[in-house]
Amino acid sequence: MIFRAQKRSAIVKSSGVLILALTMAYVYSCAVKGALSGGPADKSAPLVVHTFPQADSTGVLQLKRIRFHFSEMMERKSAAKNIFISPPVSYAYVWDGYDALEIILKEPLKPDITYVITLGTGFKDLRGNGLQNAVHLAFATGDHIDRGVINGTVYFSQGQPYTVMAWPVDDNNPFFFRDSARYLTQTGKNGRFSLMNMKAGRYRILAAQDLNANFLPDLPREKLAVAQFDVTVSDTMDAPATVRLWPAVMDTLPPLLLNARSLNRNEVVVSASKALWFKELKQFEIRDSLSGKRLPVLQFSRKKSDLYLFTAAQDSGKTYSLHTY
Repeated sequence: MIFRAQKRSAIVKSSGVLILALTMAYVYSCAVKGALSGGPADKSAPLVVHTFPQADSTGVLQLKRIRFHFSEMMERKSAAKNIFISPPVSYAYVWDGYDALEIILKEPLKPDITYVITLGTGFKDLRGNGLQNAVHLAFATGDHIDRGVINGTVYFSQGQPYTVMAWPVDDNNPFFFRDSARYLTQTGKNGRFSLMNMKAGRYRILAAQDLNANFLPDLPREKLAVAQFDVTVSDTMDAPATVRLWPAVMDTLPPLLLNARSLNRNEVVVSASKALWFKELKQFEIRDSLSGKRLPVLQFSRKKSDLYLFTAAQDSGKTYSLHTY
């Protein structure tokens, strides 16, 4: 970066038949779309009233379709990014009318595994009401249901759902977030979440916006948060583990030096795209851009994102180059 030293401081009536026809058409339209007028607005959250298989079933090995029945007619498009299967299994889904969802498994289930199907809070009825909290359906292909639980909160989510992911701890794989998580869920409107029916063990927890619904954190554009400590899960619901997460945009870009200018014979101010942090004077170097002679940097201070360097006397009118290490 180049800078030059300074010299000084510086309404229509109708027949009964027509009215009847219009009324019948209107009722038919409501039956299809589910939008009724009059009376108080429906703001109640939809509920899951029946599932197949039933919750906590065991020996469910030859399963190909999983079915959820809702208490209300649902917005079918809302299923697109709100189905989570733990451990991950390839699937497709279809709607049977507006109140029954079928998840079609594309691969066989593994033996002696507890599977958890989670419906996220993005599932909405035709009036736009979402699930109050994520819905979990657990069943096992063996004769045992895992009971481990992690409860937690993603703070400052402002009602936006976050996907919460858990990986078994593997000390040999520090880049754990490059692979699909073992367990997945989604936060409710209050930012709270529960990872249910987990196998006992140690887990690394991460929450991400997951804007593209790939169940992986995408840096740096998605806000995410990693739990400060790994979480140990026991095989009982009586002693759930807890975790708290504060999401932020991960900054993966280095600072950019914007400009450097001389304030007077002994001071140089360096502006950058973000605060610069240095520990030693030897990390700065100023040289005469023609002769290459080094200009000593004696001390430095910071103010916001600007860095102030105190140098030996600069020669008036000369051009200097600044280097950082």
